[in-house]
Amino acid sequence: MKRFGIVLLLLLLTVTWTCKNNPIELQLSNHYKIAYQKQDGARWNVSTVNADGSEQQSLTELGWSSGPIWSPDGTNIAYLSNPDWPTPGIHLEIYIMNFDGSDKQRMTNTLAGKYGLSWSPDGDRIAFVSRMDGNSEIYVMNADGTNQKRLTNTLTEDGAADWSPDGSKIAFTNTDYQIYIMDSDGSNQQRLTNSSGGSPVWSPDGNKIAFSSARDGNGEIYVMNTDGSNQQRLTNNSVSDWSPVWSPDGRKIAYRSRSDLSSQISVINADGTGQQQLTNSPGIDSYPTWSPDSKKIAFMSSRDDIENQFQYIKIYVMNADGSGQHSITDGPQRDLFPVWSPVPLP
Repeated sequence: MKRFGIVLLLLLLTVTWTCKNNPIELQLSNHYKIAYQKQDGARWNVSTVNADGSEQQSLTELGWSSGPIWSPDGTNIAYLSNPDWPTPGIHLEIYIMNFDGSDKQRMTNTLAGKYGLSWSPDGDRIAFVSRMDGNSEIYVMNADGTNQKRLTNTLTEDGAADWSPDGSKIAFTNTDYQIYIMDSDGSNQQRLTNSSGGSPVWSPDGNKIAFSSARDGNGEIYVMNTDGSNQQRLTNNSVSDWSPVWSPDGRKIAYRSRSDLSSQISVINADGTGQQQLTNSPGIDSYPTWSPDSKKIAFMSSRDDIENQFQYIKIYVMNADGSGQHSITDGPQRDLFPVWSPVPLP
């Protein structure tokens, strides 16, 4: 699965040379691909599209494929798929394929639901949540599917585990909506919060964890040290703020601001200053994800068909200041959960 490494290296060298020798700065964001989950009738496929909206491509053919994540080097995509389609029920297994959809390999065979895939920073392991032992718990396996191991015994909630940037620890939320961290082998589990909290994400430098909490009566964005100390509230809004996402340069945090009628994308500086609402959609804007160069944000939006907004959702991209908002997908139904490739791809 690593055969594209040489191609990627040559592309990166070409991009570097171009930036040095072209007086007009090349905007790298447009050279990344975005993987997402695409609905086609009763089917769901993993698809990719260039960040400028060109070359939309479905990579899977099974009837239910979802939750794509990129390997750290950009050569592979892990995803979930139901090998028993169209048998009723959601029996999801973990698969890995090359970034162009070739060489699909099934990694698990446990007849249990799985979700929340999360690749380790070194690319050697994949964490996931599964009910294979009855409860939703965090597991980890090698990237080739071997050595599957259960890490928790705490009824895990709130989606995926989040790896620390050095890969030594994992942050997660248990069923009581308290945030924990543990070593990547499952040992040394430590509770960090004493009030409700969820969606923990490590800062790019590994020194902070951002999270959501309604401890003060309303959903807000908080940060804390990685030992749980110095918990600070960053936002203070009348709407609920959830699901923080650090920019790769560590300077900003994007999040979703939700009211009864709509949901918008906002950003705030990591120190709590400079809060800014980026979208003003009549529908639901959610799931913001940063480009690796921190210059753009991809997100899901239902703004184009408010009467059917839960059935018609597209992937949008905007500049980090909220300008230039435009759709990059045009399917007839729902395009969900965009994820940027970590490197430019051919």
